[in-house]
Amino acid sequence: MSFSIAVDPRMLRPGSAERHAFENGYFRFVDATYSLAELPGGGTELVLTSRYAVESGVNWYGKLWADAIVRDFQDRVLAVIKARSERRPTTAQK
Repeated sequence: MSFSIAVDPRMLRPGSAERHAFENGYFRFVDATYSLAELPGGGTELVLTSRYAVESGVNWYGKLWADAIVRDFQDRVLAVIKARSERRPTTAQK
């Protein structure tokens, strides 16, 4: 499943680096994709990939930070999905 990501910079903390990057066009998401990968032993792994563009006078430095920030964001999203997916259903108490 693929989807686009639109970030409204006004929703980010005033004065934050993220807001600055989005407002000035230095960083933008292109898209994101969830895919399933088969694991040995019959398990399944959910994989989240994101594509983005960095445009600044120091693209190599911006890309370094963008990779770290996006990776951290993806790890957090996948951790929430994992926890919710693996939660055992509760049964009503009588």
